[in-house]
Formats: sequence, structure tokens, C-alpha cells
Amino acid sequence: MAETSRVCALLTGLLLVACGAAQPLTCPPFGWLGLQLIYVVPPMLILSRMEGRRAWQAGWLYGAAGAMSIFWWLLPTIERFSNLGLAGGAAVLGLFGAVFGFWGAAFGWGAAAVRRASGRLWPLGLAAWFLACEFLNPQLFPYTQGHPWFVVPRVFLLSALTGVTGVSFLVLAVNGLLAAAAEPLLGRQDPAVARDTLRRSGAVFAVIASLGLGYAQVRHAEVRAAMDAGDTLTVALIQNNLDVPALRALTKKDTLGPEKDLVALSKEALVANPDIDVVVWAEGATRASLRSKRRAFIRELATQHGVELWTGIVERRGTKPNRTRHNGAYRVAADGSLSVPYDKNILVPFGEFMPLADTLPFLKTIRRFAPLEAGETPTIVYGSGGPAVGFLVCYEATRFRYVREQAEAGAEMLATVTFDGWFGDTNGLDLHMMIAAANSAMTGLPHVRAATTGVSIATGADSRLLGQTPRAERTWLTVDVPLGRAPAPYVKLGDWVAWLSVLLGFALAVRERRRDLAVPLVFLAMATLTWAIDSYVPVADVLIWVGAGSLVLLGRRPT
Repeated sequence: MAETSRVCALLTGLLLVACGAAQPLTCPPFGWLGLQLIYVVPPMLILSRMEGRRAWQAGWLYGAAGAMSIFWWLLPTIERFSNLGLAGGAAVLGLFGAVFGFWGAAFGWGAAAVRRASGRLWPLGLAAWFLACEFLNPQLFPYTQGHPWFVVPRVFLLSALTGVTGVSFLVLAVNGLLAAAAEPLLGRQDPAVARDTLRRSGAVFAVIASLGLGYAQVRHAEVRAAMDAGDTLTVALIQNNLDVPALRALTKKDTLGPEKDLVALSKEALVANPDIDVVVWAEGATRASLRSKRRAFIRELATQHGVELWTGIVERRGTKPNRTRHNGAYRVAADGSLSVPYDKNILVPFGEFMPLADTLPFLKTIRRFAPLEAGETPTIVYGSGGPAVGFLVCYEATRFRYVREQAEAGAEMLATVTFDGWFGDTNGLDLHMMIAAANSAMTGLPHVRAATTGVSIATGADSRLLGQTPRAERTWLTVDVPLGRAPAPYVKLGDWVAWLSVLLGFALAVRERRRDLAVPLVFLAMATLTWAIDSYVPVADVLIWVGAGSLVLLGRRPT
């Protein structure tokens, strides 16, 4: 009997790991959206029948497997760009999975309680609880179940009202309903009870899905009309495919080598299509001030061809000893004049700054790059003509709260410049592109994205890909981008679906007045890590976090 129990536990653990590890298959470049409608079924069935320590430990295993499988590219990246080596990279990946997979422990901790408290609506209750845990997860690299659906505008445009979390809820609710349908087949539920559960939950889901997808259809027509009525901008996205080693090798031969290479590739694109209005270079394409005489040839590219150049830049400003280093972007007008700079507001922890380095000086020894000075506010960059641009530098395109800030500040178009050479030729290129592409549907703004090694894309206001480059290939992409925009309610409303799910989920999870509150309290404390990474956290998010913590504390059983 004990042996049988151990075998069952092992098989259960392997199944949870497999379901977590399947998540990358739903994202580009695979895009198996059908799998996403079923792969949360086993975790829901297993974890909602577990109690106590077994439940949260099993959930943690599931969450860690998901985090490590999605972000496995950290292993070659850390080995390549730090002093930690392969073993150190494996240790960091394991630690990453344990920390950022802890949301799974929170889900496992509350799954059974949420199921009982939800009654016949438990498939929807578990969907809301899963969404709450995923949303509160301290997302160093934000990923939700709804993101892969950006390729289906008639579904994904629901995000213009709810954010991506609205799409995530529909996906998770389908998994919950399928879990309820599977239980009698597995002998774990009375067929009559299962039918009643499906009837009640299915009816509620049908109403929610009809309203949500109905809105998406209306929004689709609205956005398409705006795009058809607006002007177009012909944009050339330059992808010279220089990763860090190639960049260093070219710079060693000629300090201006990378910029000269970009000019040469840009001229090829301009000769191929003389109607280009804007040339876009990636993050850090220019490595010093554009005002210097040595870089006059970059400004001449714009003047000679009568185009604007939007370029990422890393430059130093000020005088010693107060000189600061910035990562940002400029618009170079067709007459060679420069816009005000945009400075990256949200720096990448461990890449562009080392958290706690001032407190723990030894941390400075494990990174190879000088720290950057962050911008202090969203800055819309205007030119002599064309749309007002909200620049997003690399990581910022994944911070949905900050993207809303750029849209509210008056952006008429989003432009991402990113150096994705960190990812090598891994799925990290595709994941980063996917999260960035979703921003158009959520804000109602067109978006262009130039990535050094790919994937460079352009989207209309519906997030539909107008074109994309192959990854890790030297090329350019010329796209006619419709400038029509349709301001999205989400920009003002924020993540209200996620907020409701957090409050509902925690209210259901603590309804039984439990003693074992360490897991949710640790999880909520970890959620504040997001605020340290991204200072653009709305007051509403903080209030909901406080509300969730209050529900946990009020639900504590007296000892």
C-alpha cells in the first residue's frame, strides 16, 4: 500500500511538472492555442482535491516547472553574460523557478477551499483564484494565460476593456468546465452532481463569454474603422543581428563599426523602397551623443534620404564627477535636428542595475556593466511631423502598467527599441515579442518594434501582426503602418477583472477561517517585489493588495 501511494505521488508530481512545462508550447513560435484550453485541467483536478502541506507543495512544483520552462533561456543567457558559468546559471534558473513559481503554492494552498466555497460554480471560482495568483505573482517578466491569444484579434480585443487578464479568465474558465466534465469519467464525482455543476457554471460562463466576446467584436469593428480611416506611415525596421559577442568584435575593429553597419543596412532598405518615412534602429544602436561630429554621418542618413530616424541610444550626460549614463531613444528629423531624449524609466534588475548593491557591495562583482540612470517620468517624443511617439525601451514594453502611463501621457503611437541579443537564438525572442505585441490591443495604438536580433514587428491598433522578421537574422522589414487609433477603456479602467478576481479568490480561500496562513502571507509579501521593479503601480493595485491581506488576516482562526 505504501509503495502504491509513493508511485501515485510520483506520477501526480510528473503530471503537474508536465502541465507546467507545456506552457511554452502555447506561445510563439509554436502557438498551440488549443493546448491552452486543456492543460490547466489536470492541475485544477489534482490541487482542488488536496489539503494542507501536500496541496501547496504540489502547487509550488507546478508553478516552478512553469516558470523554469518558460524562462529556460536564462540558463544560456547567464552563462554567456555573467561570471557565474553554466553551474551558476543552472542555480539561478532553479532559484528563479522556486521564487517566481511560488504563485503555484498559493494556488494549491487555496484551491480546495475555493472549490468548496464556490459550490456548483467551482470551475469559475478556480479560474478566478488561478487568475488572482498569477496576477499577484511578482512578475519579473510578466506572462499571463491570455497573452498567446494576441494573434486572434476577435478574442484578444477584449483586452481593450479588461486588460489581458480578461482573456486569461475565459481561457481558465474553459479549463475549469472541462475539469468538471472529466471528474465523473475519472470516477471522482457523481454524474448527477457533475451535470448540475456543468449546467450552472456553463450558464454563467455563457453569459460572461457572450458579453466579453461580444464586446471584442464591437471593438474589432471600431478599431478596423479607425485604421482604415487614418493615414499610413511607411516604416523600415532595421535588424542587423549583432548579439553581444558580434557587437564587441565589430567595435574592437572600429568603435563606430556598429553604427556604420546600421547606416549601410538602412541605405539598402531605403534604396529598395524610396517611400519609407521612418527608419527605426534598436536599443543602444547609437553608443554616444548624436550631436558629436564623429556621428554626423548618422544625422546625414536622415537628411540625405528625407526620412526620420528613430534610434535607441546609450549616452553619458553632464560633467564630471556628476556625469550620468542613460539608455533611451531620440527622433532625428529629416533636417537632422534632434528631439528631446527619452530616458528609459524602468531598468532591468540584475542587467542594468543590481538590486541591493549599495547595501551588499559584493553583488557588484557578479555583473559586468556600469549602472544606468533611470528616467523619472513618461515622456512623449514629438517630431516635426507624424505621430507623437511613446517610446518603450526593451523591458518597458512588458510592464503593462507603464504602457498605460505612456498612453495616458498622449502617445499616438508606440515604438519599442530593444536589444534582444541577450536571448541568443531562443524562445526568449518570441516571448518578448508576444508580450510587446499585446500592447496595441490594450491601448488602441499602433506599435512598431525594432529588435537587434529579432523579432522585429509592426502592429495596428488591434495587435494584428502587419509583418515580422525571422529571429536571429540580418534583415530589415518595411511595413505600411496604419496610424488610426482607438483609445481603449483599459487605459483608464486598469486591471479591474484582476482586482475582482483577487478579492473574490481570497474571500473564498479564507472562508473556512484557517490556521495555515503562512503561504498566502509570504506570497502577498513577495508581490511587493513588483513595486520595487516597477514604480508605476496604480493606487488601486495597492488597495486591492491591502484588501487581500486583510481578508487573510480576518480569516485566521484564533489559536
